[in-house]
Amino acid sequence: MININFVHNGEKGYLTEYLTKIRAEARSMLLTEFDEKAYEEIIREESFEEGKAEGRAEGRAEGRAEGRAEGRAEGRAEGKAEGIIETREEDIKIFISDKREDGKSDEEIKTKVKKYYGLEDSEIEKFFRRKDENN
Repeated sequence: MININFVHNGEKGYLTEYLTKIRAEARSMLLTEFDEKAYEEIIREESFEEGKAEGRAEGRAEGRAEGRAEGRAEGRAEGKAEGIIETREEDIKIFISDKREDGKSDEEIKTKVKKYYGLEDSEIEKFFRRKDENN
């Protein structure tokens, strides 16, 4: 409920006298003109919209942060896997080269590569084609 009080501070002036005279009329007018429930509904809707906008902004920020973290983790994992594969391939190339320098036949080398590295014949053949192309 709205209650309007005009304070009389001891000074008699035109405005003070006027407001004192119309106090009841002003109070009545404000109460009939002002719809408190409608006002509260407007405030509630505005607050809801503000909260929704803040929530969206926070959600987007969190989503971006999570996406970046996941992307970095995936990138690291892929990079590590690629690094392991490249290192393994380099090891196999060196192994083949060393065995050739030791005079081992390609069949002996293929058998050892299969045993030590667990590769299938088709995968082993790729290394020998590369070596043959480079020689």
